[in-house]
Amino acid sequence: MPRIRTRVRPGAKSPSAIDRDSGRYENRLLLILFLAFGSVFFDRQALPFLAPFISKENHLSNTEPGTLSEVLALTWALSGLVAGRLPDKLGDMGLLQGSSAGQAVEGERSPIRGTV
Repeated sequence: MPRIRTRVRPGAKSPSAIDRDSGRYENRLLLILFLAFGSVFFDRQALPFLAPFISKENHLSNTEPGTLSEVLALTWALSGLVAGRLPDKLGDMGLLQGSSAGQAVEGERSPIRGTV
């Protein structure tokens, strides 16, 4: 049986090189997500350690900082559910436009909030 010759574009990547590049991209993305969620986790864990100082300064009982911590955790969980459904409903472009608009509004508000 004769061998079939195929033409290859000059500079075209081999399939193994494409797989290697996508693996690097996925690992970088995973590292960024790990660092982002890790920093948020440490931020959420700061409240229980600071609770004695906050309670003393603001004359709070032990129940009030605990309730604040629980409301923060519950809000975090519920917003995760909502944020997970948004791309399904809006599509990728709608989510991108909505987040861009939200950041623009927040950027306009922040100088006002910083002076108060």
